[in-house]
Amino acid sequence: MIVFENVHKTYKSGVDALRGIDFEIKDGEFVFIIGKSGSGKSTLMKCITCEEVPTEGNVYIDDFNISSMSRALVPVLRRQIGMIYQDFRLIETKTVFENIAFAGEIIGIPRKSLTQTVQLVLNIVGLKDKADAYPQELSGGEQQRVAIARAMVNNPKLIVADEPTGNLDPETSENIMAILQEINRSGSTVVVCTHDSNLVDRMKKRVIEIDAGLIARDEEDSKYEQEKKPEEKEFSGYGVENAGVAFGDDPNFEGDADYSDNFDDENYEVPAPAEFFFGETPPEVIEEAKAKAEAEAAAAAAQAEAEEAEKAEVAEETEADEEVKEEVSEAESEPAKTADIVFNDEDKKPAEEVKAEEESVSEEDEEDDKGDDWIEELSLNDIDLDIQEDDD
Repeated sequence: MIVFENVHKTYKSGVDALRGIDFEIKDGEFVFIIGKSGSGKSTLMKCITCEEVPTEGNVYIDDFNISSMSRALVPVLRRQIGMIYQDFRLIETKTVFENIAFAGEIIGIPRKSLTQTVQLVLNIVGLKDKADAYPQELSGGEQQRVAIARAMVNNPKLIVADEPTGNLDPETSENIMAILQEINRSGSTVVVCTHDSNLVDRMKKRVIEIDAGLIARDEEDSKYEQEKKPEEKEFSGYGVENAGVAFGDDPNFEGDADYSDNFDDENYEVPAPAEFFFGETPPEVIEEAKAKAEAEAAAAAAQAEAEEAEKAEVAEETEADEEVKEEVSEAESEPAKTADIVFNDEDKKPAEEVKAEEESVSEEDEEDDKGDDWIEELSLNDIDLDIQEDDD
Protein backbone atom coordinates (compact mmCIF):
# COMPACT_ATOMS: atom_id res chain seq x y z
CA MET A 1 0.00 0.00 0.00
CA ILE A 2 1.26 3.47 -0.96
CA VAL A 3 0.08 6.56 0.93
CA PHE A 4 0.92 10.22 0.25
CA GLU A 5 0.07 12.68 3.03
CA ASN A 6 0.31 16.39 2.16
CA VAL A 7 3.52 15.89 0.19
CA HIS A 8 5.38 19.02 -0.95
CA LYS A 9 8.58 19.10 -2.95
CA THR A 10 10.48 22.32 -3.61
CA TYR A 11 13.78 22.19 -5.47
CA LYS A 12 16.75 24.43 -4.70
CA SER A 13 15.88 26.50 -7.73
CA GLY A 14 12.64 27.46 -6.02
CA VAL A 15 10.38 25.37 -8.27
CA ASP A 16 7.43 23.85 -6.42
CA ALA A 17 7.08 20.46 -8.11
CA LEU A 18 4.50 19.13 -5.62
CA ARG A 19 2.21 21.38 -3.61
CA GLY A 20 0.26 19.16 -1.24
CA ILE A 21 -0.43 15.70 -2.68
CA ASP A 22 -2.81 13.29 -0.91
CA PHE A 23 -3.83 9.87 -2.25
CA GLU A 24 -3.75 6.16 -1.45
CA ILE A 25 -2.98 3.17 -3.69
CA LYS A 26 -4.09 -0.22 -2.39
CA ASP A 27 -2.27 -3.51 -2.91
CA GLY A 28 -2.95 -5.11 -6.30
CA GLU A 29 -4.13 -1.93 -8.02
CA PHE A 30 -3.15 -0.79 -11.53
CA VAL A 31 -2.82 3.00 -11.58
CA PHE A 32 -1.90 5.48 -14.31
CA ILE A 33 -0.21 8.76 -13.30
CA ILE A 34 -0.79 11.30 -16.08
CA GLY A 35 -0.23 15.01 -16.61
CA LYS A 36 1.45 17.57 -18.81
CA SER A 37 5.23 17.96 -18.94
CA GLY A 38 6.40 19.82 -15.84
CA SER A 39 3.21 19.04 -13.90
CA GLY A 40 5.15 17.10 -11.22
CA LYS A 41 4.31 13.47 -12.05
CA SER A 42 7.99 12.42 -12.46
CA THR A 43 8.83 13.94 -9.07
CA LEU A 44 5.95 12.00 -7.57
CA MET A 45 7.35 8.75 -9.00
CA LYS A 46 10.84 9.56 -7.64
CA CYS A 47 9.37 10.07 -4.17
CA ILE A 48 8.10 6.47 -4.31
CA THR A 49 11.56 5.09 -5.19
CA CYS A 50 13.35 7.46 -2.75
CA GLU A 51 15.26 9.19 -5.55
CA GLU A 52 13.79 12.39 -4.11
CA VAL A 53 12.89 13.22 -0.51
CA PRO A 54 9.75 15.35 0.12
CA THR A 55 10.32 18.86 1.49
CA GLU A 56 7.18 18.46 3.56
CA GLY A 57 4.72 15.64 4.23
CA ASN A 58 5.09 11.87 4.41
CA VAL A 59 5.18 8.92 2.00
CA TYR A 60 4.32 5.46 3.33
CA ILE A 61 4.87 2.04 1.75
CA ASP A 62 3.25 -0.79 3.71
CA ASP A 63 2.87 1.55 6.72
CA PHE A 64 6.61 2.36 6.69
CA ASN A 65 7.51 6.05 6.37
CA ILE A 66 10.11 6.09 3.58
CA SER A 67 10.35 9.89 3.51
CA SER A 68 12.23 9.99 6.83
CA MET A 69 14.25 6.74 6.76
CA SER A 70 18.05 6.72 6.66
CA ARG A 71 19.87 6.55 3.31
CA ALA A 72 21.39 3.22 4.31
CA LEU A 73 17.99 1.59 4.09
CA VAL A 74 17.22 2.89 0.59
CA PRO A 75 18.86 -0.11 -1.19
CA VAL A 76 16.80 -2.43 0.99
CA LEU A 77 13.63 -0.64 -0.12
CA ARG A 78 14.57 -0.71 -3.78
CA ARG A 79 15.08 -4.46 -3.64
CA GLN A 80 11.32 -4.69 -2.93
CA ILE A 81 10.46 -2.45 -5.86
CA GLY A 82 10.73 -3.31 -9.54
CA MET A 83 11.70 -0.16 -11.49
CA ILE A 84 11.22 0.28 -15.25
CA TYR A 85 12.72 3.37 -16.91
CA GLN A 86 12.02 5.08 -20.21
CA ASP A 87 15.72 4.96 -21.22
CA PHE A 88 16.00 1.24 -20.21
CA ARG A 89 19.30 1.76 -18.27
CA LEU A 90 20.87 -1.50 -19.49
CA ILE A 91 24.60 -2.25 -19.15
CA GLU A 92 25.94 -2.24 -22.68
CA THR A 93 28.88 -4.60 -21.87
CA LYS A 94 26.64 -7.36 -20.52
CA THR A 95 24.34 -9.73 -22.37
CA VAL A 96 20.58 -9.82 -21.86
CA PHE A 97 20.96 -12.77 -19.48
CA GLU A 98 23.72 -11.02 -17.52
CA ASN A 99 21.76 -7.74 -17.25
CA ILE A 100 18.80 -9.56 -15.71
CA ALA A 101 20.97 -11.78 -13.49
CA PHE A 102 22.92 -8.76 -12.21
CA ALA A 103 19.78 -7.41 -10.51
CA GLY A 104 19.32 -10.81 -8.83
CA GLU A 105 22.93 -10.95 -7.68
CA ILE A 106 22.59 -7.57 -5.94
CA ILE A 107 19.66 -8.76 -3.83
CA GLY A 108 21.44 -12.05 -3.02
CA ILE A 109 19.55 -14.69 -4.99
CA PRO A 110 21.53 -18.01 -5.07
CA ARG A 111 23.29 -18.77 -8.38
CA LYS A 112 21.32 -21.91 -9.23
CA SER A 113 18.00 -20.42 -8.35
CA LEU A 114 18.91 -17.20 -10.16
CA THR A 115 19.56 -19.05 -13.43
CA GLN A 116 16.11 -20.64 -13.34
CA THR A 117 14.48 -17.31 -12.47
CA VAL A 118 16.19 -15.48 -15.36
CA GLN A 119 15.09 -18.15 -17.85
CA LEU A 120 11.54 -17.93 -16.52
CA VAL A 121 11.24 -14.14 -16.86
CA LEU A 122 12.84 -14.20 -20.32
CA ASN A 123 10.19 -16.69 -21.37
CA ILE A 124 7.45 -14.44 -19.92
CA VAL A 125 8.62 -11.38 -21.92
CA GLY A 126 9.25 -13.44 -25.06
CA LEU A 127 13.05 -13.08 -25.23
CA LYS A 128 14.18 -16.63 -24.51
CA ASP A 129 16.15 -16.77 -27.78
CA LYS A 130 17.83 -13.40 -27.08
CA ALA A 131 19.55 -14.41 -23.83
CA ASP A 132 23.07 -14.13 -25.29
CA ALA A 133 22.47 -10.92 -27.28
CA TYR A 134 23.80 -7.52 -26.23
CA PRO A 135 21.55 -4.47 -25.73
CA GLN A 136 22.79 -2.69 -28.87
CA GLU A 137 21.71 -5.74 -30.90
CA LEU A 138 18.09 -5.37 -29.75
CA SER A 139 15.28 -3.11 -30.87
CA GLY A 140 13.75 -0.51 -28.56
CA GLY A 141 10.81 -2.78 -27.75
CA GLU A 142 13.10 -5.69 -26.99
CA GLN A 143 15.25 -3.53 -24.70
CA GLN A 144 12.14 -2.42 -22.84
CA ARG A 145 11.12 -6.05 -22.36
CA VAL A 146 14.58 -6.77 -20.95
CA ALA A 147 14.03 -3.90 -18.48
CA ILE A 148 10.68 -5.44 -17.49
CA ALA A 149 12.28 -8.86 -17.03
CA ARG A 150 14.96 -7.28 -14.86
CA ALA A 151 12.24 -5.66 -12.71
CA MET A 152 10.49 -9.01 -12.34
CA VAL A 153 13.50 -11.06 -11.27
CA ASN A 154 13.08 -10.39 -7.55
CA ASN A 155 9.28 -10.98 -7.69
CA PRO A 156 8.44 -7.52 -6.27
CA LYS A 157 5.14 -6.47 -4.73
CA LEU A 158 5.39 -3.10 -6.48
CA ILE A 159 6.27 -2.26 -10.10
CA VAL A 160 6.99 1.40 -10.89
CA ALA A 161 7.20 2.25 -14.61
CA ASP A 162 8.21 5.73 -15.79
CA GLU A 163 7.14 6.21 -19.43
CA PRO A 164 7.66 2.54 -20.35
CA THR A 165 6.24 3.04 -23.87
CA GLY A 166 7.57 6.52 -24.60
CA ASN A 167 10.03 5.45 -27.33
CA LEU A 168 8.03 2.55 -28.77
CA ASP A 169 5.63 2.10 -31.67
CA PRO A 170 1.92 1.50 -30.91
CA GLU A 171 2.01 -2.26 -31.47
CA THR A 172 5.06 -2.74 -29.27
CA SER A 173 3.54 -0.45 -26.64
CA GLU A 174 0.48 -2.68 -26.47
CA ASN A 175 2.69 -5.73 -25.97
CA ILE A 176 4.55 -4.00 -23.12
CA MET A 177 1.28 -3.00 -21.43
CA ALA A 178 -0.04 -6.53 -21.84
CA ILE A 179 3.01 -7.85 -19.96
CA LEU A 180 2.47 -5.29 -17.18
CA GLN A 181 -1.18 -6.26 -16.94
CA GLU A 182 -0.23 -9.91 -16.55
CA ILE A 183 2.21 -8.95 -13.78
CA ASN A 184 -0.64 -7.05 -12.08
CA ARG A 185 -2.93 -10.08 -12.34
CA SER A 186 -0.33 -12.14 -10.52
CA GLY A 187 -0.81 -9.86 -7.48
CA SER A 188 1.75 -7.08 -7.90
CA THR A 189 0.79 -3.40 -7.64
CA VAL A 190 1.62 -1.52 -10.84
CA VAL A 191 2.05 2.27 -11.07
CA VAL A 192 2.64 3.62 -14.59
CA CYS A 193 3.55 7.19 -15.45
CA THR A 194 2.66 7.83 -19.11
CA HIS A 195 1.60 10.25 -21.86
CA ASP A 196 0.12 7.51 -24.05
CA SER A 197 -3.56 8.46 -24.14
CA ASN A 198 -4.54 5.55 -26.41
CA LEU A 199 -3.30 2.94 -23.95
CA VAL A 200 -4.94 4.68 -21.00
CA ASP A 201 -8.26 4.89 -22.87
CA ARG A 202 -8.17 1.24 -23.89
CA MET A 203 -7.20 -0.21 -20.51
CA LYS A 204 -9.62 1.92 -18.43
CA LYS A 205 -7.81 1.69 -15.12
CA ARG A 206 -7.61 4.14 -12.23
CA VAL A 207 -6.25 7.52 -13.38
CA ILE A 208 -4.56 10.11 -11.14
CA GLU A 209 -4.00 13.38 -13.03
CA ILE A 210 -1.38 15.84 -11.77
CA ASP A 211 -1.58 19.49 -12.75
CA ALA A 212 0.80 22.18 -11.46
CA GLY A 213 1.84 20.05 -8.48
CA LEU A 214 -1.75 19.26 -7.40
CA ILE A 215 -4.14 16.36 -8.01
CA ALA A 216 -6.61 17.51 -10.65
CA ARG A 217 -8.46 14.20 -10.95
CA ASP A 218 -8.57 10.76 -9.32
CA GLU A 219 -11.09 8.43 -10.98
CA GLU A 220 -11.67 4.70 -11.29
CA ASP A 221 -12.15 3.10 -14.74
CA SER A 222 -11.31 6.41 -16.38
CA LYS A 223 -9.77 7.66 -19.61
CA TYR A 224 -6.91 10.00 -20.38
CA GLU A 225 -9.21 12.95 -21.03
CA GLN A 226 -11.96 13.63 -18.55
CA GLU A 227 -15.37 13.01 -20.06
CA LYS A 228 -17.42 16.20 -20.20
CA LYS A 229 -21.03 16.06 -19.17
CA PRO A 230 -23.51 17.29 -21.80
CA GLU A 231 -24.57 20.87 -21.26
CA GLU A 232 -28.12 21.30 -20.06
CA LYS A 233 -30.14 23.42 -22.45
CA GLU A 234 -32.22 26.25 -21.05
CA PHE A 235 -35.91 25.41 -20.78
CA SER A 236 -37.90 27.25 -23.44
CA GLY A 237 -41.41 25.92 -22.85
CA TYR A 238 -43.34 22.96 -24.11
CA GLY A 239 -44.50 24.42 -27.43
CA VAL A 240 -47.91 24.39 -29.11
CA GLU A 241 -48.54 20.69 -28.51
CA ASN A 242 -48.78 21.40 -24.78
CA ALA A 243 -50.43 24.80 -24.91
CA GLY A 244 -52.76 23.88 -22.02
CA VAL A 245 -49.87 23.53 -19.59
CA ALA A 246 -49.21 26.68 -17.58
CA PHE A 247 -47.04 27.43 -14.59
CA GLY A 248 -47.82 30.11 -12.03
CA ASP A 249 -50.79 32.46 -12.52
CA ASP A 250 -52.42 31.73 -15.86
CA PRO A 251 -54.88 34.41 -17.10
CA ASN A 252 -56.98 31.65 -18.73
CA PHE A 253 -57.82 30.18 -15.32
CA GLU A 254 -59.61 32.54 -12.95
CA GLY A 255 -60.95 30.14 -10.34
CA ASP A 256 -60.47 26.64 -8.98
CA ALA A 257 -63.38 25.36 -11.06
CA ASP A 258 -61.52 26.26 -14.25
CA TYR A 259 -58.80 23.79 -13.38
CA SER A 260 -61.23 20.85 -12.96
CA ASP A 261 -61.50 18.30 -15.75
CA ASN A 262 -64.79 16.94 -14.26
CA PHE A 263 -63.31 13.46 -13.96
CA ASP A 264 -65.39 12.79 -10.83
CA ASP A 265 -68.76 13.59 -12.46
CA GLU A 266 -71.31 10.79 -12.96
CA ASN A 267 -71.44 11.11 -16.75
CA TYR A 268 -67.74 11.72 -17.20
CA GLU A 269 -66.30 10.14 -20.34
CA VAL A 270 -62.63 9.42 -20.71
CA PRO A 271 -61.35 11.49 -23.64
CA ALA A 272 -59.78 9.68 -26.55
CA PRO A 273 -55.97 9.80 -26.59
CA ALA A 274 -54.57 12.63 -28.66
CA GLU A 275 -52.53 11.96 -31.76
CA PHE A 276 -48.78 11.93 -31.30
CA PHE A 277 -46.48 13.66 -33.75
CA PHE A 278 -42.71 13.79 -33.99
CA GLY A 279 -41.39 17.33 -34.28
CA GLU A 280 -43.86 20.21 -34.70
CA THR A 281 -47.62 19.55 -34.70
CA PRO A 282 -49.16 20.01 -38.21
CA PRO A 283 -51.15 23.29 -38.60
CA GLU A 284 -54.31 21.47 -39.75
CA VAL A 285 -54.31 19.42 -36.55
CA ILE A 286 -54.00 22.60 -34.49
CA GLU A 287 -56.90 24.25 -36.38
CA GLU A 288 -59.04 21.15 -35.99
CA ALA A 289 -58.33 21.08 -32.26
CA LYS A 290 -59.24 24.77 -31.94
CA ALA A 291 -62.50 24.30 -33.87
CA LYS A 292 -63.42 21.31 -31.74
CA ALA A 293 -62.70 23.26 -28.58
CA GLU A 294 -64.87 26.18 -29.76
CA ALA A 295 -67.74 23.82 -30.65
CA GLU A 296 -67.54 22.16 -27.26
CA ALA A 297 -67.53 25.56 -25.57
CA ALA A 298 -70.60 26.69 -27.57
CA ALA A 299 -72.45 23.47 -26.74
CA ALA A 300 -71.61 23.88 -23.08
CA ALA A 301 -72.86 27.48 -23.13
CA ALA A 302 -76.13 26.47 -24.82
CA GLN A 303 -76.67 23.70 -22.30
CA ALA A 304 -76.01 26.11 -19.45
CA GLU A 305 -78.52 28.60 -20.92
CA ALA A 306 -81.19 25.89 -21.26
CA GLU A 307 -80.64 24.83 -17.68
CA GLU A 308 -81.04 28.41 -16.50
CA ALA A 309 -84.33 28.80 -18.47
CA GLU A 310 -85.66 25.55 -17.00
CA LYS A 311 -84.79 26.72 -13.52
CA ALA A 312 -86.64 30.04 -14.11
CA GLU A 313 -89.79 28.22 -15.35
CA VAL A 314 -89.83 25.94 -12.33
CA ALA A 315 -89.47 28.96 -10.08
CA GLU A 316 -92.49 30.68 -11.71
CA GLU A 317 -94.67 27.57 -11.30
CA THR A 318 -93.68 27.26 -7.69
CA GLU A 319 -94.59 30.91 -7.06
CA ALA A 320 -98.07 30.43 -8.66
CA ASP A 321 -98.74 27.38 -6.49
CA GLU A 322 -97.84 29.35 -3.40
CA GLU A 323 -100.39 32.08 -4.31
CA VAL A 324 -103.19 29.51 -4.76
CA LYS A 325 -102.40 27.94 -1.41
CA GLU A 326 -102.57 31.33 0.27
CA GLU A 327 -106.07 32.06 -1.22
CA VAL A 328 -107.44 28.67 -0.09
CA SER A 329 -106.06 29.17 3.38
CA GLU A 330 -107.75 32.58 3.68
CA ALA A 331 -111.10 31.16 2.55
CA GLU A 332 -111.01 28.34 5.08
CA SER A 333 -110.21 30.73 7.91
CA GLU A 334 -113.52 32.82 7.43
CA PRO A 335 -116.73 31.64 9.41
CA ALA A 336 -119.57 30.01 7.39
CA LYS A 337 -122.76 32.20 6.82
CA THR A 338 -126.13 30.32 6.90
CA ALA A 339 -127.83 33.11 5.03
CA ASP A 340 -125.71 32.44 2.05
CA ILE A 341 -126.71 28.76 1.83
CA VAL A 342 -129.30 28.26 -0.92
CA PHE A 343 -131.40 25.10 -1.30
CA ASN A 344 -133.11 23.82 -4.40
CA ASP A 345 -136.90 24.36 -4.68
CA GLU A 346 -137.44 20.64 -4.35
CA ASP A 347 -135.67 20.58 -1.01
CA LYS A 348 -137.81 23.44 0.44
CA LYS A 349 -140.93 22.13 2.35
CA PRO A 350 -143.44 24.05 4.53
CA ALA A 351 -143.23 23.48 8.24
CA GLU A 352 -146.91 22.17 8.41
CA GLU A 353 -146.14 19.41 5.92
CA VAL A 354 -143.08 18.37 7.81
CA LYS A 355 -145.03 18.26 11.08
CA ALA A 356 -147.97 16.29 9.54
CA GLU A 357 -145.56 13.73 8.14
CA GLU A 358 -143.99 13.24 11.53
CA GLU A 359 -147.43 12.73 13.24
CA SER A 360 -148.53 10.17 10.67
CA VAL A 361 -145.34 8.22 11.18
CA SER A 362 -145.88 8.10 14.97
CA GLU A 363 -149.54 6.94 14.59
CA GLU A 364 -148.44 4.07 12.39
CA ASP A 365 -145.93 3.07 14.98
CA GLU A 366 -148.61 3.03 17.71
CA GLU A 367 -150.88 0.79 15.63
CA ASP A 368 -148.06 -1.61 15.08
CA ASP A 369 -147.47 -1.75 18.81
CA LYS A 370 -151.24 -2.53 19.43
CA GLY A 371 -151.21 -5.33 16.86
CA ASP A 372 -148.57 -7.08 18.80
CA ASP A 373 -150.54 -7.13 22.10
CA TRP A 374 -152.47 -10.37 21.15
CA ILE A 375 -149.36 -12.33 21.48
CA GLU A 376 -149.04 -11.39 25.09
CA GLU A 377 -152.76 -12.29 25.79
CA LEU A 378 -152.27 -15.92 24.80
CA SER A 379 -151.88 -18.21 27.78
CA LEU A 380 -149.73 -21.19 28.08
CA ASN A 381 -152.71 -23.37 28.96
CA ASP A 382 -154.29 -22.83 25.56
CA ILE A 383 -151.11 -23.94 23.90
CA ASP A 384 -150.89 -27.01 26.07
CA LEU A 385 -154.50 -28.02 25.33
CA ASP A 386 -153.94 -27.91 21.68
CA ILE A 387 -150.95 -30.08 21.99
CA GLN A 388 -152.83 -32.64 24.16
CA GLU A 389 -155.72 -32.88 21.73
CA ASP A 390 -153.36 -33.69 18.98
CA ASP A 391 -151.90 -36.53 21.00
CA ASP A 392 -155.36 -38.09 21.57
